[in-house]
Amino acid sequence: MSKSFCFSLIFLFVTTYSFGQKNWTQDIHNEEKSLYEIQEAFENYWENKTIVKGKGWKPFKRREAFMEPRVYPSGFFPYEQLYIEYNKLINQPKSTSQTPYEANWQAFGPTQVPLQNNGRKRGVGRINNVTFNPNNDNILWVGSPSGGLWKSIDGGQNWTSNTDLLPNLGVSDIAIDPTNTDIMYIITGDRDADDTYAYGLMKSTDGGESWNSTGLSFNINSAYRGNRILINPNNTNILIVSTRKSGYGETFRSTDGGQNWELVLQGPNLISMEFNPTNTNHIYAVTTGTSKYYRSFDNGVTWSNATNDSGLPNSGNTR
Repeated sequence: MSKSFCFSLIFLFVTTYSFGQKNWTQDIHNEEKSLYEIQEAFENYWENKTIVKGKGWKPFKRREAFMEPRVYPSGFFPYEQLYIEYNKLINQPKSTSQTPYEANWQAFGPTQVPLQNNGRKRGVGRINNVTFNPNNDNILWVGSPSGGLWKSIDGGQNWTSNTDLLPNLGVSDIAIDPTNTDIMYIITGDRDADDTYAYGLMKSTDGGESWNSTGLSFNINSAYRGNRILINPNNTNILIVSTRKSGYGETFRSTDGGQNWELVLQGPNLISMEFNPTNTNHIYAVTTGTSKYYRSFDNGVTWSNATNDSGLPNSGNTR
């Protein structure tokens, strides 16, 4: 076999492989290629490969999820139909009898925020939780990832905070005892972006004027994050708190208002939990990461993975 022939074979293999590797990224916006053709090329490329950041896997999956219900069954998006529908919209008769559906929102600010060295605004931060006083909807509380707990007594016009001296300023959830609003709980840390770690569940017995630690306390170096607090409305001494540590979840239960705790579930990271509003023995929860659905029928004492029983997808889904 001549050297030139060997070289030709190698060149053909390399160029063919490179084309197979890249054609799905080149065709993703090609209107002459159906989504199903691009999907096939995408799956062929990623078969038996490790998914890594920066290679286009996640953006493609987002576009795929958006486009699939819109291109069925042909695989092609009817772009020309958008213009047709737009013309129908702008040319339809204006009816005076229709009720305008406009949200009555107002921005309370702040709008003046610090600038970075590059001249861009830094932003004003995130809010993890908003909780209203169950007896007075002008009193509300918000918890921030790294800015503490804030209170308003005039429906959100003005705000104050007394948590600046707490060991850690992250607040992920707030719970108020429905039978005694002087009793409140906050779970510390940041559940979403890990801006702060949790030092445990804090309790107030004077309406948020002062805060004390409970039996659910962590060393910040343990890297816990707080997720969710539930207070049983039929027996407010029963508390259920979900947390996360180093990639897995831990859910705790107390029957004495937070003094003592039992670890009732380890592994699933229950990012959200809710009582059944008509039966508080039934609790429902979902995880983050590869999303699963859990439930308890004994007020949080035991839990089961009900993802398969619920009809929900059990793979390929997140958050």
